[in-house]
Amino acid sequence: MPAHLRVFIYKIVLQPALAYGIETWPVAGLLTDKVGSCEMSMLSYCVRISLEEHRRDGEITSWAKIMPIREVMREMKTSGGRT
Repeated sequence: MPAHLRVFIYKIVLQPALAYGIETWPVAGLLTDKVGSCEMSMLSYCVRISLEEHRRDGEITSWAKIMPIREVMREMKTSGGRT
């Protein structure tokens, strides 16, 4: 499966599932870090980047052309869940 299709599936299926119920979460500290690292693990797998390549999160999200989950969390909290 091509990388762009895997990233598309991530955007449509995985990112909303990861952000489900985010309006009620305390968006600070450890929880934000765990969600962010989960996202990077999934995206790294989707674009087939190994940990040995030492890519930064910003590089991966810009290559995949997605908004990082931390920014999605921040926007959802400020808008009350309405996008």
